[in-house]
Parts: sequence; structure tokens; C-alpha cells
Amino acid sequence: GLSAIPVFGWILARFGHRTAPFLVTGSLAVIWLTFNLICSEWPLYIVYIFSSWHRQFFFSTFFTFVVSEFPVEVFGQLAGLANLLAGMLSGTQNPLLELTFEDFAGDFTPVLAFQLALAALLCISALAAFCRELQQRRSSSSCSMDTGGAAKALDVASPQGASADELALQVVGGATHLGSEASHEHICATAKAAGVLSL
Repeated sequence: GLSAIPVFGWILARFGHRTAPFLVTGSLAVIWLTFNLICSEWPLYIVYIFSSWHRQFFFSTFFTFVVSEFPVEVFGQLAGLANLLAGMLSGTQNPLLELTFEDFAGDFTPVLAFQLALAALLCISALAAFCRELQQRRSSSSCSMDTGGAAKALDVASPQGASADELALQVVGGATHLGSEASHEHICATAKAAGVLSL
């Protein structure tokens, strides 16, 4: 916890709480489950470190997401529901142990491989969501730069005392000039930046 929490805080501040923490948590799970499949003593040290980090990231990611996405008034209910589900799922440990010792002759490889496959699936899903979020941020940043440029051009080109209709036409023309397929949101953002539309 002493080493994982500062890293989690940096990831949260740098990338937000929606996708990056899930990606890192899934990656940690894939790492320690992969090394856990190696039948030797030396991977156990790696498993101990990464599984500890994974546990810390898992709970931190969950509670950070809940407190950020839902009203504070329902935080206790959601946390309690999560603990209830976790307790119910922990009841599957005994059947899994019985299955491992009786049907797999004490070989934990099938169970670990199944867990690894689930972790890899979640990790891939989180990676896709993270890449999509980065692309949206870049598009939003580019749109903001274009809007600022259009606002400056409008400020220079607009004569004093021009009517609102004339300014609106200039805004639409400027936004269209920025891209032949300018979206309605882009035009509205440009208009707001120019002061034609009220915020």
C-alpha cells in the first residue's frame, strides 16, 4: 500500500478515474496470474509483489469510481452491495478446491488459466476504452484550439455595431471554414466563444 497508493494517485491525476485505473488493475492481474502458472520458487516473489499491488489497485479503483460517478448519498449502499456480492462469490472457493483436488488431482493450472483468461479479457476491454478516451481528449483539445482561432478571427473581422444575425452568419462561416464537415456542436462552441450565444 505504501508504494502502490502514490502511483495510483499519479495515474488518477494524470488520466482520470474512468479507464486508466481499470487498465492498470487488469494488467497487474495478468502479470501475477501469468507468473503464478510457472512451477518454480522464484516467481513466487514476483507474484507476491504484483498481487499485493493488484489488490490495492482493485479496491482503490472501485471506490474511486463509485464516489466519482454516483451521488455521495448512495455510496454506503453501493459499497455494502459490493461487499455482499464479494462475500457471496467467496463461497465458490470450497467447490473450486474440491474440483481441483478431486477432478484435477491437485493441479491448479486449469483454475489459474481460467482466471488469467478473464483478467486478459478485462484488460483488453479496458485498453480499448482507454484508447478511445485518449482519442476523444485529443479531438476535444483540437476543437478547443480551432474554436479559439475562430473567435480571434471573428473579433478582428467583425465591425463595431454589427447585428447579432450578422455575427451569427460570420460565426457559422468561420466554423465551416475550419472544416467542410463542421459539426453542430463545433459551430455552437465557436459561437459561444465569440459571444454570439449565451453560455
